[in-house]
Amino acid sequence: MLVPQAGVKLRDRPVCILNHSIDHLFDAHSAGAWLLESVEKMFNTARIPEPLCDTISELPHPSCREARSILLMVHDWCYSVIVYGPPPSDNPSAPLILLPVGEIEAHLRAVVLDVESRLSNGEKALPVGVLSADERDRWAKVRSQTSVFLPGR
Repeated sequence: MLVPQAGVKLRDRPVCILNHSIDHLFDAHSAGAWLLESVEKMFNTARIPEPLCDTISELPHPSCREARSILLMVHDWCYSVIVYGPPPSDNPSAPLILLPVGEIEAHLRAVVLDVESRLSNGEKALPVGVLSADERDRWAKVRSQTSVFLPGR
């Protein structure tokens, strides 16, 4: 039996996301179908600005670091924290296993300590987050011009 781990409720039904597969948790009608479709597009994807409309990024392969990490932005510094272990080499299609809570907490604390150290040393990050706050078509143009610095991304 699945036990919800999050306190989020949808029409008095708990919502939980376990092992990247939630289709068995929702009915094929009503809000469950809407939520399922929306959740699949929220996690492990990004909206990529294009002129006139956004595109959705491809899902990363479960073995790559990006698929097993969360992105943190703290005081305009960006950090990637791994929260899932890699799939076993003998079974690459096996579901990913969440790292122990203590290990994830240690990584998050390390991010906080790094930010505190940078701030105490007088460092200031470039406020890259403001780029995505611009009007979409302008942001799309800026993104296309700056993406040459990150080939393959």
